[in-house]
Amino acid sequence: MIIKLSDARINADIELHYSDPSGYDNWIVETLGESNPLHAGLVAALTNYVSPWATVLDLGCGTGWCGKKLQLAQHLGQRIGCDMSLPMLRQADSLGVYGLLYYCDACRVFEELRGLATQVDWALCLLMCCYLDAVSLQELLRELFSSCRQGFIVSFEDYGEDMLICGTVLLYSHTYSDVCAQLAPGWQVEVLAGDVDAVMLLLFTRTD
Repeated sequence: MIIKLSDARINADIELHYSDPSGYDNWIVETLGESNPLHAGLVAALTNYVSPWATVLDLGCGTGWCGKKLQLAQHLGQRIGCDMSLPMLRQADSLGVYGLLYYCDACRVFEELRGLATQVDWALCLLMCCYLDAVSLQELLRELFSSCRQGFIVSFEDYGEDMLICGTVLLYSHTYSDVCAQLAPGWQVEVLAGDVDAVMLLLFTRTD
């Protein structure tokens, strides 16, 4: 079921950029396919860290790639997706791998879930940090640290430049230091895969 929130904070350029689910499916297989080291790191984390009955929030869920990976990892708990592209959400909804899908930006969905007293155990934030400027990234990280009861998995890209343009969409570069500078008390971070100077997959877990 797709829920369209009021004040969804949709970035129209991003929604237009991701208006073709089939094209995105091809891209995600190339980007996070089994030949990519990030794939093995993600699958290992979903299997070894995310408990079978955890409530998982998939931010920027796209067409449901991570939802399928959770299903393959024998995850049986509630899966919630969030994306700013309705065509992507409709494709994800057709798979039946999410109980709920929200049409809004990542920080907005945390506000909605708090209002519903829905507790999030784990969050996945893959291949979406590049659409966040430095201020928005820190806002999202604060939400992740405050809302996730067990942990979250995040990927980010360091392009070697502050900003790039892909079509009409701005892409922002982030470094390991950018992402980990505001590590909240009671949390630890582990590199699952990648290169500090390129694309990285990080696992954040609570220690308290």
